[in-house]
Amino acid sequence: MLEEQRLNPTVHDCAAFDCGAAVLNDYLAKFATQHRRRGIPHTCVVVDPATPSMVLGYYTLSAAQLDAARISDTDRKPLP
Repeated sequence: MLEEQRLNPTVHDCAAFDCGAAVLNDYLAKFATQHRRRGIPHTCVVVDPATPSMVLGYYTLSAAQLDAARISDTDRKPLP
């Protein structure tokens, strides 16, 4: 059975994760641990307890809010 665990860079091999979307792979490999130290988001990974270092998936929660009405048109980017 798969387990959800809080990201632990000493246990979970984030660099080996590949979901097929480079931007998501890069976030986990390069920024999730850094953001965790700063207390920005809460990242959880899904692993098989038999191979806990292999990340099968992840999600990140962040308690932040942005007033879209205050963003200029030049700073807006369409969603992919």
